Amino acid sequence: MNNKMNEQYIDEMLRTGTEFFGVFNDPTEIASSWENYEKISLLYSSAYKFKTDAHGKLLGWTVVIPTSRELANDFIERRITEKELLEKTDTSTAQNALYLFVAFIVPEYRKKGYAKNMFLEQIKEAAGDKLKEVLLFAWPVTEEGGKTMDAIERNLGVEILRRKGAEKVDK
Repeated sequence: MNNKMNEQYIDEMLRTGTEFFGVFNDPTEIASSWENYEKISLLYSSAYKFKTDAHGKLLGWTVVIPTSRELANDFIERRITEKELLEKTDTSTAQNALYLFVAFIVPEYRKKGYAKNMFLEQIKEAAGDKLKEVLLFAWPVTEEGGKTMDAIERNLGVEILRRKGAEKVDK
């Protein structure tokens, strides 16, 4: 994928992310911004995966964030927010956990397994032959997201820890 095309996909992803996920309007979540795109990309060069059709039209994307088991558990147990998870994760953080952060598929292309397959590729690439040693976690906010996590668990034979409910951190 050439840089110009990649930049168009990133712009579309950030714009759509703001429109779609912005409905939650929650400052404790990771915002759809160039700043966060760049930080996540520095943490893991394959953090973003794009699905396109034969003509280059963007059909969807997935994003994963490598972090530590400690931060993953703090997030799952509601001791830190999603925004704090990203803020506390840096390149020196032990990367033995993988946050299945976001999947978005254009509505007319949903229910075709694209999100599941993109996440599977990212998980396998990030974990390599140490899949059982990597803690996978997610915060599905839609029924479709929950079903995608179920399908990934069945495919890999591992559990994906899930954060439940609306954002409220117990501090």
